[in-house]
Amino acid sequence: MPLVFLQHIPHPDLVTTIGVILKQAIAIAEDRGLLLPAAANSPQQSSPLPVQVPLPQQASPPGPAELIPRRKQDASAMLASNPFARTTIIVDKQARRLYTAIDGRSNVADLCNATGLSLKEAYEALQKLLVQQRIELYESGGQLVNASSLFNNR
Repeated sequence: MPLVFLQHIPHPDLVTTIGVILKQAIAIAEDRGLLLPAAANSPQQSSPLPVQVPLPQQASPPGPAELIPRRKQDASAMLASNPFARTTIIVDKQARRLYTAIDGRSNVADLCNATGLSLKEAYEALQKLLVQQRIELYESGGQLVNASSLFNNR
């Protein structure tokens, strides 16, 4: 029976209900491995157990097909709704097709499937869009990628 400190004498059903809730919580904690096993020799351990923290593994950099291109939002893009603003056109047909398919969630491989471009054509289009500063490349975790390290032959 759980020990509960209240100002008034609790209703008998309250104590029973709290006991049932605690038993269920302990059972769930045991199922999920959140409780330490009781030591057979001593009821309490005098020293804490050593905790082994897994070292973060150095993940290999993602391949270009796994990168997610996102359109850059800049002041010139905000002028696009202004009919008097001068618009810059993406001259390259493949770069324009890839740029229109970019949604900020699909990776390069998915964009290749959606646009019908080969990986080589998509890489060339990405290079052109990067030079024009229309896009940025991100890892699947959301980290910005230094594109100059991927495309050295610019």
